Amino acid sequence: MFVDGVSISPNNQIIASASSDKTIKLWKRDGTWTQTLEGHENTVIDISFSHDGQILASVSKDKTIKIWQAPREAHQG
Repeated sequence: MFVDGVSISPNNQIIASASSDKTIKLWKRDGTWTQTLEGHENTVIDISFSHDGQILASVSKDKTIKIWQAPREAHQG
């Protein structure tokens, strides 16, 4: 498994990693894994949080973009 993209929530509490294993993994700032998001059919090549931290957008080699609800810990304010 390779990490192809990383995004940090606007409040710096959650790190999202896009992986070659078709998943997005969410981590706390201290490195603790919290959640795995599945849904892409190929390598996830990039990921980004919205400006308020409520949404994650991911793009994959399967030519899809997926929109995810970010965990509450990532929300700004």
